[in-house]
Amino acid sequence: MPLLTQQIQDENDQYSFVASLDNVRNLSTILKAGHFRKCGTYFATKNGIKVTLENTKCVQANAFIQAGIFQELKVQEESVTFRINLIVLLDCLSIFGSSPMPET
Repeated sequence: MPLLTQQIQDENDQYSFVASLDNVRNLSTILKAGHFRKCGTYFATKNGIKVTLENTKCVQANAFIQAGIFQELKVQEESVTFRINLIVLLDCLSIFGSSPMPET
């Protein structure tokens, strides 16, 4: 195993949850569908990530992103639950998911 690969693997072991995608557009599109709420709750398991957005206990949106969508999905525990601001997450995904500049 090359040293760099081993170093990256060792760094990933310190995180409870690691996921990577080659193209974030599909994930971004799924998350935009629930953009009616500022914050979402995310449940990560080895099978994928469940996103729950709720508005005053009246409306609830759920999306399940299967593990097969990700190039890498590692969850150190049985499940990891976290909340994150959806607007900030979508902004970050739009930065990394933007199309390359067209050639002139």
